[in-house]
Amino acid sequence: MTKLFILYLNFVYKSSKINFIEQGKKIEYNNCIMGIWHGESCCDYLMCKYFAHKNVDIDIIVTEDKRGDYISGILKKYGITPLRAGDGLRLKKTLKEINDIAQIQNRMLVIALDGPLGPYQVPKKLGFMLSNKSNKQMSIIRTNVKRKISLTKRWDKYIIPLPFNEITFNIEGNDVVDNQFLKNFKHNQTMGYNIKVE
Repeated sequence: MTKLFILYLNFVYKSSKINFIEQGKKIEYNNCIMGIWHGESCCDYLMCKYFAHKNVDIDIIVTEDKRGDYISGILKKYGITPLRAGDGLRLKKTLKEINDIAQIQNRMLVIALDGPLGPYQVPKKLGFMLSNKSNKQMSIIRTNVKRKISLTKRWDKYIIPLPFNEITFNIEGNDVVDNQFLKNFKHNQTMGYNIKVE
C-alpha cells in the first residue's frame, strides 16, 4: 500500500503545477521549524519532496501508532527522517530527543501544529517551544489545492490532492518565537490563527 501511494504522490507531483508564495520574514528553509496543519499533510509531503531535492535536510514529527508506520515509509522514500512521537503524556518519552534534534543547525524540522489528534487547526504549543529553544525561525504553511478529495468527516478534514492540479504553498516567515509569546500562548491560541511574532 505504501508503494502504491508513493507512486500516486509522484504522479501528482509530476503532473501538477507547484507554487510557493512567501510572506513575512525571509525564510531560511535549511534552518527553521516549519509548522503545517494535519489535514494538509498529504500535500505537504510534496513540499518536503521538493525541498529534499534541493538538499535541505528535513526531520518530521510522526505519530508512533500504526498510521505512523505508513507515513514513515513514505517519508523515508523521499529521504526525509521521521521522528516518532506519541500524543499527550506519551510525548514526554520522546520530547528530549525531539528537542535535541531541533537544536541541530542546518536542518528543517516539520511539525503538524494541530496534530496528531486535533482539534482542527487549533495550534498546540510544541512547535513554538521548539522554535524558542532552538533559536530557529518559526515558519507556517497554509496549502491551497485546486483539485482535491476532502475527507470532511475526519477531525482534520484531510485533503488528498488529485493529479493535473495546481497546488500553492503559502509560507509565512516569522521571527524566532520569544518567551512572551509562549507565556501568553493560551490567549494567542483562543484568538485564532494569528501567530506572527515580529
